[in-house]
Amino acid sequence: MNRLLRPLLALCWLLAGCLPALAAPPSTLRLADGTAVSLRTYPAEGDTLLLWLACDEGQGTREARTAQVLAAEGIEVWLPDFLGAHFLPPGPSGIKQIPGEEVAALIELARPTGKRLYLVSAGSGALPVLSGARWWQDRHPGDPTLAGAILFYPELYAVTPAPGVEARYHPVVSQTRLPLFIYHSQRSPGRWWLEHLKVELRRGGSRVDRLR
Repeated sequence: MNRLLRPLLALCWLLAGCLPALAAPPSTLRLADGTAVSLRTYPAEGDTLLLWLACDEGQGTREARTAQVLAAEGIEVWLPDFLGAHFLPPGPSGIKQIPGEEVAALIELARPTGKRLYLVSAGSGALPVLSGARWWQDRHPGDPTLAGAILFYPELYAVTPAPGVEARYHPVVSQTRLPLFIYHSQRSPGRWWLEHLKVELRRGGSRVDRLR
């Protein structure tokens, strides 16, 4: 079982309920400038939908396998291919360039499902996730549709911290108002800054739960 699947399953079993199946999910997200973002969707009958930003053009086999397992457990998953739509390179340098308003457009596309929406990403994908959440919430104050975000070993530094130097985070960290679930393995260097990150997130009003 890969390192993303076990904590995701454990968390989503706690979050998911059960509703009748809704309409078939869309296959494309059309952005304001006309750009088409393809969606790989894994429908499910539960009341939870994960909007998962992968770092590898949305086509990763690990994410796809995990999405299939989650869908079988009643958790719907959408994998948008933002990187492919913008011809960005896979990996951290590409995913950090995804504008927050495009993630907000994905949330808006999923809103009519009536499901609880959770944004999911890892590493540098945490930045567009938080930026998109803030963008959407600013335009929909008080709307409970966006239920939270699940972040695996998030990288939210303003600059990469040097050894012995206190980490400085991107401004969106202290501007986020969202229930957050953060997973850091024991071997991740970022876990040493996890408490500091939680303090910065709570300044904006976020509730932070740590998965490990």
